Amino acid sequence: MAKIPAKLNTGLRPAVRCGVVSCAFSAVRSVLAVALAYVTKNTIDCAVAGENWETWAILLAVCVTLIPLLWWVSSSYAHRVTDASVCRIRLVLIGELEKKDAGAVAKFHSGALLSRLTDDCRTVTERFTRILPGVAGALVQLVGAVIVVYFLLPRGDCPQSA
Repeated sequence: MAKIPAKLNTGLRPAVRCGVVSCAFSAVRSVLAVALAYVTKNTIDCAVAGENWETWAILLAVCVTLIPLLWWVSSSYAHRVTDASVCRIRLVLIGELEKKDAGAVAKFHSGALLSRLTDDCRTVTERFTRILPGVAGALVQLVGAVIVVYFLLPRGDCPQSA
């Protein structure tokens, strides 16, 4: 694996921090999504049984409100950090291009070179700000769903292997 130059590492550091924060937001959203399913089930069960369903309805409203709010906050944060990191990395790479032989760089159209550079910087940055948090959220949601199903499934109804 190639060593990341120190200048690029400085440009990527905010994206890595953002990735950690976005993973936390994604994990919380995933837990809330699993909780939403559980709370919805209990709200309906209590309403049908004529029991105290109001508390479950309030929890349902909280989950329904918090999930998109957390998505909006984390998405806005990730966009802002991605754009700032792309600018930092692009400045470092353009500085390195300026040190190169002019003949080697001149065979590329400047617009195409800048477009490729920006796209590559965005791809590298979004690996930390988008892809890793998405994977972390999906894993948390999967584990949470399995745990909820395990505890909700009556012990006598467990499928038996043949």
